[in-house]
Amino acid sequence: MERLNGCRLLSLVWYKVLPAQMGGQKGIAFFNEALAQYVHLECLCARTNIAAEELHYTVLPKLPKTKFQFINPFVFKKIFSVIRRVKPTHLLIEHPYYGLAGILARRKFGIPFIIHEHNIEWLRFKTMKRPGWRLLKWYEGLVLRRANLVLFKSETDRQLALTHHHLHPEKTGIVPYGTWLKEVPPEEEKRKNREWLCRTYHIPENHTLLLFNGTFDYLPNKQALNHITQYILPLLQEKGVRFTLVLCGKNLLPGFSEQNRQYAIVYAGLVPDTRPYYTGCDVFINPVLTGGGVKTKLVEAIAHNLTTISTQTGAAGIPVTQCGEKLIVCADNDWEAFVSAIIRAKKNLAYTPPVFCQTFNWQRIAQETAVKINRLVGK
Repeated sequence: MERLNGCRLLSLVWYKVLPAQMGGQKGIAFFNEALAQYVHLECLCARTNIAAEELHYTVLPKLPKTKFQFINPFVFKKIFSVIRRVKPTHLLIEHPYYGLAGILARRKFGIPFIIHEHNIEWLRFKTMKRPGWRLLKWYEGLVLRRANLVLFKSETDRQLALTHHHLHPEKTGIVPYGTWLKEVPPEEEKRKNREWLCRTYHIPENHTLLLFNGTFDYLPNKQALNHITQYILPLLQEKGVRFTLVLCGKNLLPGFSEQNRQYAIVYAGLVPDTRPYYTGCDVFINPVLTGGGVKTKLVEAIAHNLTTISTQTGAAGIPVTQCGEKLIVCADNDWEAFVSAIIRAKKNLAYTPPVFCQTFNWQRIAQETAVKINRLVGK
């Protein structure tokens, strides 16, 4: 598909996504990069963003990150100033928080605005027991109803929003987290990367390599780590399984390694490239019980042909039928079943079905989204 002429998109991102290191950052940065191949795109974002590589879109790191930035008239003035200068035909707002700016911009400049939802935010707040979720529910519903188009990460989230916020179905769409992979990595690469992991971190080759990643001080991941150390690893040890847990990410809580020294755990930290870890490990585990939206780590793991064990909550939004035998979903809190699935998973020789990488391919996602957005011109 060629670039759509006449469509000029201004993406509004309130936090740091560049350089893209974690799942949420990649979800925005990669989506913008793919979308910019089909529409003209500029990204107005927080000042902390640094474009360390050449992109298909222009980065405008001009937004301050302040406590009241979403209702700050001086921030709105900055946004409107950029709109006057770049003259976008559409405003794409990441998360609903700058929704008020979208409403005012449409009133002032006559441009439609799109909300890109990454979770049902108020529901995420509720499951994490954060105060203010009722107020957020009211605000999020108001913004979503006013938007010209709302893009959700999964059909599950879309249906929740339709039910709770009474949106018009024709003003909604699905933009899943994607992958650049068009096919699963070859077996030779998996073998070499497994050998590299064992050699680099002094892991016995007869160990089952378990992988978990994320920002570890984020509550759902913090709780998942507790589930791993309190339930999963003791059960594996009790059943005589030889294993090493590999952790990739940032902000591991102080004292974690010392408190769990009875287990073989490797903390790799924030790695520059996760591909050797996804391809080199034997099983990805996702014992997440809170939060919302699609877990980006699951999409990446399955796309890399890594057998994935997840709780039901952690697998929300992932189309199980497209995962073949690479995604095993266990009931929440059923750690016996979770551990049994881990033990069976090492013998799983199945491949991720081609339809998975086709469905979650960033270019396909961007093409379909560009067409939806282009239809809003003049409305």
